[in-house]
Amino acid sequence: MTFCHNDLEAEHALVDVGANTFTGVIDWTDAAIADPAYDLALIYRDLGPEVFDLTLAHNDGGRFDADRERAVFYARCSLLEDVAYTALC
Repeated sequence: MTFCHNDLEAEHALVDVGANTFTGVIDWTDAAIADPAYDLALIYRDLGPEVFDLTLAHNDGGRFDADRERAVFYARCSLLEDVAYTALC
């Protein structure tokens, strides 16, 4: 467990498209001590496995490699939550 954004969806990531550079993260209202694999899961869900793999490739010393299975699991759960929310609204 560590300090996490806890809602790291595509709309909260700031990117300089021209420079092909990640520049920051906004909306920290859901931040909490949590499993960092959940933040990675939302990257997987929103941006796909290619961007997810690029994210892992650019982390500090590969510390998230062991979290890949959990991140994919959380991504799948998050998709189910989205479907359930849509069905109920």
